[in-house]
Formats: sequence, structure tokens, C-alpha cells
Amino acid sequence: MMEQRKQPKTATEMQHMRKGRNWVLLGIIAGLVALFYLLTLIKVGGAS
Repeated sequence: MMEQRKQPKTATEMQHMRKGRNWVLLGIIAGLVALFYLLTLIKVGGAS
């Protein structure tokens, strides 16, 4: 059974939750960028 997300009670609490979620998304996007960069380097480096 899925657990319900905690609902923020104040605007400040909502900002903290949103800021935490934004940092997680930033980490995921940065990881994907690094992965694609490395894959490109491997493909281009292996061809020459």
C-alpha cells in the first residue's frame, strides 16, 4: 500500500519541501548529463 505524502501546514514548510525536491531533481539531471557526456566521449574516442 502506498504511503500518503505529508501535506505542508505552512508556506515556509512548503518552501522547504519544494527546495528539497528541487535539489533531488538537480542531482538526477546532473547525473544524466554526466552519463551522456561520458558515453559520448567513449563513442567518439573509440571511433578514432
